[in-house]
Amino acid sequence: MEDRRRLTAISNSYYNIGLEKAHQRNLSGAIVCLNKALQFNKHHIEARNLLGLVYYEIGEIGEALVSWVISSNIEPSGNRALRFLDRLQRKENRLDIYEQNIHKYNQALSQAGNDNKDLAILQLVRILDTHPNYVRAGLLISLLHMDKGDYEKARKYLEMVLKVDRANPKALEYMGIVRDNLSGRERSRQKTGPDGEALPGTYTGFNGWQTALNIGIGLLIGMATVLFIYMPTTTARLHDAHNKEMIMVEERLNEAIVQADQLEELTEQMEAAINQYKELENTGTESSTFTYVQYQLLLGMLNAYHEKNYTLVARYYADFDETRINDIDDGSGISVRDLYEPIRVKMAEEGHVLLLQPGDTAFTAGDYDTAMAYYNRSLKLRSDYTPAMYKKALTFKAMGNEEEANNLFGEIIVNYPKSPEAELAKNQRGY
Repeated sequence: MEDRRRLTAISNSYYNIGLEKAHQRNLSGAIVCLNKALQFNKHHIEARNLLGLVYYEIGEIGEALVSWVISSNIEPSGNRALRFLDRLQRKENRLDIYEQNIHKYNQALSQAGNDNKDLAILQLVRILDTHPNYVRAGLLISLLHMDKGDYEKARKYLEMVLKVDRANPKALEYMGIVRDNLSGRERSRQKTGPDGEALPGTYTGFNGWQTALNIGIGLLIGMATVLFIYMPTTTARLHDAHNKEMIMVEERLNEAIVQADQLEELTEQMEAAINQYKELENTGTESSTFTYVQYQLLLGMLNAYHEKNYTLVARYYADFDETRINDIDDGSGISVRDLYEPIRVKMAEEGHVLLLQPGDTAFTAGDYDTAMAYYNRSLKLRSDYTPAMYKKALTFKAMGNEEEANNLFGEIIVNYPKSPEAELAKNQRGY
């Protein structure tokens, strides 16, 4: 117990540091701290949700989705992650644009590797036109401009990156190189003059003491100017800029929360979104969002399976379309289907049975819609599972739909006469 409290305290400390770094717009540092917080307490909901917001802010929408899906699986009620997911899924075009940008980024990476740097830059410009916060794209286009020797353009894109993530280590490293090169060119121009001609040497007619005296007077005047005129003005300006930056950071990082709170009744669960996108597919409208939902469900299943919450696994599995999950040969040797296979085997054997209990609980509580949803999921996994058929018929009857109930009772009696439910169905029909 003492060890658990200590780990929780360490996790909270890392979360607080990550939160502070996020407010300072040091998003790279925030990501490191929040991941540390989750290493010490994987159930830290606030850390997962903030991590998702930070990833979203730097343009890594996929990573944000992963954080929020895991968070919503750990705490499925009253969790802001559900609102973030719902809001993101409602904006179907946003996910489409993100998918297109990923494709364009990969193309740009390939083009850069094949020495088609101009084409790569064009692809990256298109990405940043629609998604200026995409840090990875900003870094790559900066690197390509540096490679071409166009340090002014590289600086422009690095400034865009640092506006999003002010302590991004790669951006700071690249900016140092850019500034060195630009200052080197400036020194070269000063030595040669604007027309490339060598500038005349300094006048040496002064005596040594006169030169020293003039330099000393100049230094004193310069110091006085800095201390009495420049420094107070600069300090005030920096404080003002810092305060404005802090306000902007808070507004940006909390934007999703504020807007989500203003929407009405955003407590719908993942099933509603799944049904919505399935309807779109049934009408012939192909939506990449449906594929994203399948990966979300897969993440949910993997997390629930790891936690040994097999009923939740079965719930997700019944709504899962495995044909949308494909392995990508990226050289990593990781197979999504291999990760999913143990779940598939277990659910094929037990999934239909596992879904019966939550259906019975909902039925007893008088929540017939939820009970019907669970019985339907059970039958989706195994269409001849007579206990689910019988209880679905009882649910129809409780809802006042005698016709559908009797049809199901009749189906059990005719098609599964040797099942225990056949006798129960006969009693219900009055045979």
